[in-house]
Amino acid sequence: MNFRLLSIFLVFFLISCEDNNDSSSIDIKEVKSIILKNETKWILSSLTDYSFTYQKSPGDCPTADELPSVDINVEDGVVVSVFYSGTSEVAHIDNATTINDVFSHLLHLAAENPIQFSSSKNEDKLPHFDENLGYPISFYVDKSKKECDAISIRLSNFK
Repeated sequence: MNFRLLSIFLVFFLISCEDNNDSSSIDIKEVKSIILKNETKWILSSLTDYSFTYQKSPGDCPTADELPSVDINVEDGVVVSVFYSGTSEVAHIDNATTINDVFSHLLHLAAENPIQFSSSKNEDKLPHFDENLGYPISFYVDKSKKECDAISIRLSNFK
């Protein structure tokens, strides 16, 4: 009788410990808090004219090619020009983003409860933000254990 009760208890215990939602040990509340803290720092900077290099790549898709980096110019909070990084070749402005858009995207990704939300694919450190202005510098988000659902973004050459 005790063996049966113990067996039932163990089965329920194992089921309750099972990982059904692909969540990891990341503290998503801490990630959201850090994003919001840095977004506030960014908003308080009141910058509306700036430029930066934006690099986006598929984080866990071995068959996908890395996208070319683009240099984005923003005036009055609106993207005014986009060039393939280091060239004068015009890139599609539809693919451009502002820092405000990047923050919105970060919060959206955090709301999806990813299994990894870090500064890069091979690190467990939280996303990296600029100390003074708060804009995101690098982050990696993997939504699940499936392939081709991760994203890696790096911002550089901020002016």
